[in-house]
Amino acid sequence: MKRILLVVLALFTIIQLKVSAQATFYIEWTDPATITVPSGTTTIKRNGVIHNNSNTLKQLLFRGDISKIVDGHNAAFCFGDLCYFQYPDDDPYERDPQQLYPGGSLPVYSLLNNYGTDGTSIAWYELFDKNNPNDKIEFTITYVIGKPASVREASEIGINVSPLPASDIVHITSSDNSLIRSIDVYTTGGVRVRTYGVSGTAVTTIPISTLAAGNYRFVFTMTNGSMAQAPLSIVR
Repeated sequence: MKRILLVVLALFTIIQLKVSAQATFYIEWTDPATITVPSGTTTIKRNGVIHNNSNTLKQLLFRGDISKIVDGHNAAFCFGDLCYFQYPDDDPYERDPQQLYPGGSLPVYSLLNNYGTDGTSIAWYELFDKNNPNDKIEFTITYVIGKPASVREASEIGINVSPLPASDIVHITSSDNSLIRSIDVYTTGGVRVRTYGVSGTAVTTIPISTLAAGNYRFVFTMTNGSMAQAPLSIVR
């Protein structure tokens, strides 16, 4: 009986630790995670309100990933009327933390200026408490400006994949690989299984030895937000 009681207490402690590890603040969004606007729209916002559901003061900072923002677009995150535009070397600790009092709330919004350039930009953010960086929330916002183009075959824009079928590596050849932002591999069921960086040279070598034999699709995301696809067949 004593042993059973100790096990129950241990499980209860684990549950408490898991609950306490959850973020003690949250964002109530008034706009969807994907915002689609017509061509000609120059400023796009996603509005929300941060709520502090704890009894402690939060000093909020944020970091972001703008690697999938289209060239010509500019992303920012805003607390009330105070906006912070982001750059590749952005350091969240250089900003003054935003005070979120116990039980309090604060209006926020994400902002994208596209300066008349159509395309799809994706921004990732993480908000965290300066005094407890593990107290955090993450979210992604997709901005679609203009009617998205259909996904073309990569060969139509000068991107070639070889050899096909492949076994351990494939080579991505293009006249200008610097125009490719990222390379993803999807199963035929639409599940993304790999994401690769791009070397920026005329040939990018992709390791595929850890992928099971079968048929896949490469999806190339370009710096202007457009996409292209190519088949990938792996044999062993």
